[in-house]
Amino acid sequence: ERLLRSMVERGASDLHLRCGEPPIVRHHGEMVRLEGFPVLEHDRLMAMLRSIMPERNRIEFMDVNDTDYAHEIPGCARFRAPGRE
Repeated sequence: ERLLRSMVERGASDLHLRCGEPPIVRHHGEMVRLEGFPVLEHDRLMAMLRSIMPERNRIEFMDVNDTDYAHEIPGCARFRAPGRE
């Protein structure tokens, strides 16, 4: 949730997470790497996604490597989270 809150605070529209890269946000159409966040390793990224992913989506993700869900931080925002490995 720290990354999602950071995205909202910056006024970014998208958060991009990819193995081997630090988190990236889309801010006014520009892709910007977030400073102060480490490069994401596969196991860490998967743990982050699974921590907010509903159980039915975890099952779908394991079966077809794709799912789509939403995550809400009360008082902050609701996020659409497409997930592909």
